[in-house]
Amino acid sequence: MKKIFNSFLCRGAIMVFFLVLTGCSVDSITAPNGSTIEVIPSSLSLTGLSGDTPYNFYAVVKDENSLPLNSVKVHISGSFASPRSPARYYFYTDMNGGGTQVNSGFDCITNEFGQCSFSIIIPATVNNSENVFTDDIVLNSGSASVTVEIALTAASS
Repeated sequence: MKKIFNSFLCRGAIMVFFLVLTGCSVDSITAPNGSTIEVIPSSLSLTGLSGDTPYNFYAVVKDENSLPLNSVKVHISGSFASPRSPARYYFYTDMNGGGTQVNSGFDCITNEFGQCSFSIIIPATVNNSENVFTDDIVLNSGSASVTVEIALTAASS
């Protein structure tokens, strides 16, 4: 019995060594080939804002059989978002601009339904001028990628 236990212990130690060596962890898992990312809304087209305005985004990562993938890392970025200066919008980890403000290039982990959510706040003005821009928010995980276009045009005079 002692030999069986020692053999099991030795094999377990070897497995842990290789997992540590290869850097295997939950937050390093990305979507496998053939996966897709869907985002709601798929685009934003806005005209003039009266104040700082939050917008919520919901992303779902699915495998090649359209089944949701949980515990998958999704990388989210936008070139006009903070820390760009001046930033045209700001990312947040929770809905309606709640939670923690994060810089562009952050990661979100999908839940048991393959979903991850985040929000942005778009200020009405930047450097005392009306905020006007066009940008893409890019979400990717493994080879899966999707782009959400944001277009904010000036209010009519």
